[in-house]
Amino acid sequence: MLRTNLLLFVCFLLVSTTPGQRINDLDSLGGYKTKVYFSTGNDERAQVVTERIDKVLKFYDKIIPFEPKVTLLILNPIDWPKYTTFPVYGMPHYDETRDLLIMASENNDFWNSFIPPVDMLPKELVDKIKTTYVDKNNNLTMRTFLICLLFMNLDTLITTRQV
Repeated sequence: MLRTNLLLFVCFLLVSTTPGQRINDLDSLGGYKTKVYFSTGNDERAQVVTERIDKVLKFYDKIIPFEPKVTLLILNPIDWPKYTTFPVYGMPHYDETRDLLIMASENNDFWNSFIPPVDMLPKELVDKIKTTYVDKNNNLTMRTFLICLLFMNLDTLITTRQV
């Protein structure tokens, strides 16, 4: 747990720089307020996350005096180093130099580090975890939780823009 918290702290202190790859080389999804670019084969993931971000932006429409422009990148492990210098694959982050929200497309070691040792937890809690944090194959994944971290970065983008 301490190791995970330390890793998170270090990740938040790091700043992304532009790696130089053009985002137009990624696939894109139209029809949403949020611009989204993603690694090949992640159409479904892009649609789900973009719909959620658009809902968040709709919520903020009522309480902030401007409309934030959001561009999202959903990257696989191969594309990650091409579009961000953030060292930890899987850590959602905001690149303020390019106004990009960046997240991973695939399950990874970073996400797995958040999965508690279910064999050491009460059955009721394990059942809740297995109900909430599973993928299509019933494997535990923190994918849903990491979307929350993405939204925290979106909130940072919005609140820093209104100052």
